[in-house]
Amino acid sequence: MYLAESCTADSSSLYRPNLLGGIVEYDVDLSNVSCGCVSHLYSVLMPAVDNTSDPFGYCDTDRYHQNGPLCPEFDFMQANKHAWYSAAHRCEDPDSNGLYSRCDHGGQCSINPKHYHLGQGRSYGPGSNYLINTQEPFHVKIDFRDINGQLDGYILTLSQGWEEVSMDTQNCHYMHRMSDNITQMAFVLSHWSGRNRDATNFMEEGQCQGSCQSQATQQFSNFKVTTSHVTPHHTDPAGGYPTLTITENGAEKTLYVQYPEWTPTDDITVAGNGVDFAATSGDGTKFEYAKRLYLSESATLDTAQYYRPNLLGGAIEYDVDLSDVSCGCVSSISAVRMPVMDNWRDAFHYCDANQMNEPRSHLCPEFDFMQANRHSFHSAAHKCDAP
Repeated sequence: MYLAESCTADSSSLYRPNLLGGIVEYDVDLSNVSCGCVSHLYSVLMPAVDNTSDPFGYCDTDRYHQNGPLCPEFDFMQANKHAWYSAAHRCEDPDSNGLYSRCDHGGQCSINPKHYHLGQGRSYGPGSNYLINTQEPFHVKIDFRDINGQLDGYILTLSQGWEEVSMDTQNCHYMHRMSDNITQMAFVLSHWSGRNRDATNFMEEGQCQGSCQSQATQQFSNFKVTTSHVTPHHTDPAGGYPTLTITENGAEKTLYVQYPEWTPTDDITVAGNGVDFAATSGDGTKFEYAKRLYLSESATLDTAQYYRPNLLGGAIEYDVDLSDVSCGCVSSISAVRMPVMDNWRDAFHYCDANQMNEPRSHLCPEFDFMQANRHSFHSAAHKCDAP
C-alpha cells in the first residue's frame, strides 16, 4: 500500500515529504503480528523510471523479492511483537537516465532494540515485563538528523504510557549519500513472511520461534509528519499569559509566565508573587516530562523579550515548597542562553546543556539554580565550548 495525495493511481501524486531534518510519528498495534511475520513501513525513491509495467512505479533495494527496479530505501520499521529493525539502504549513483544498478540490500545505520541493552535487555517485547509491551499499542517517532544539509543519522523513540525507549544511530556518515533521497521518498506499507525460517532472523535473532500465523494483522494510526524547517506553530492563550510579580533591585516588576502549547495548564496557578504547578497532568494520570515555564517581559511570545537580568555580581532569592516533590521527581529552576535561533522546531527557541531531555536538543550554556526534591538539592554550572 502507498500513501498518496490523489484518489487515483497517479505516481506523480505519491506522498513524498521532505524528511531531511524532519520527523515521522505514528501509533502501531503489533499484538497480532507473530514470530516469522514482518510488518513493514518504509520509504523508497519511487516512481522508478524503468518500471513502466506498474502504474505506481515501485522500486526498492531488494531484487530477491521483487526481481524489479532498484532505488534507495529507508525502513522506518520491520517488526513484529518480538523484534524490531530499522535501517537505511543507499544505492550507488544512477546513470544518466536515472537507472540504479547497484544498491545495498543489507543496509547500515540499523537499530535493533536488542542491541541497546535498555531495561536490562527487556526494552521491547510481548508482556508487561517489557518497557514497551507489544501486546498493547505504542507510539513511534523517527527523527532524522540534519547536519549542515546532510542526513547524518536518526533517532528512534518508542513510547507507551510513562515508558520511553530512545535509540540513536549517532553520526552515521553512510547516510550522507541519501541526503537528497530523503527529501522525496514515497511511503509504503506492507506485510510479509519469510520463505524460510532464516528470512526474518535479521531482526529476530533467535528472540522467538515459530512461523507466521495466517491471522496476523497490524494497525497503524495517528500519522504525524513534520517536514524540514517548518515554521513552528504557536498561538498565545486567548486570556493572555498569567503575570508574576517579582522584586528587582528593591522595586516591584511584573513578568509574564509563558509556556508552550503542549504544556497542560489545568495544574498551573500563578497568583501575585507565586507559581504553583504539578509534574503530572491535571487528572494525575500521566507524568509530564520536561514541562517548561518561561519568564518574559512581554505579554505575547517574543523571544527577544525574555527576562534576562545581569547576574554577574548579582543575587537571586526565592521561597520554595517541595513538600509534595517526592524521590525520583525533580523540580528545576535554571537559566539558559536562549533563544537559540537554530532551534526552528520550537517557537520559544529553547536550548540547554543537557541533551537527555530531547534527543535533538540544541545546546547552550546553563546554570541550575536548583534541581531538587524534598530529599535532595543540587546546583551546578554547565559551560559550553565557544560557538
